[in-house]
Amino acid sequence: MKSHEIRITGVERYFREKQLLREFLPFSASTLWRMVRAGTFPAPVKLGPAITAWREQDVVDWLNRQSAGGQS
Repeated sequence: MKSHEIRITGVERYFREKQLLREFLPFSASTLWRMVRAGTFPAPVKLGPAITAWREQDVVDWLNRQSAGGQS
């Protein structure tokens, strides 16, 4: 996993696909979407007609489970 510090600000933040792949995830876009379909990575939310993003807390929780040895 890539190391990245996330500051808690009290404001809900979102990550777009490119940012997730560039800064947090050690796999490709096709693997990301395969994991979303399989339910092993958090599902994104639609913020608008052409905007899909992941909630920061969902991603942080998933990353924490991975570092603790969890698989989903």
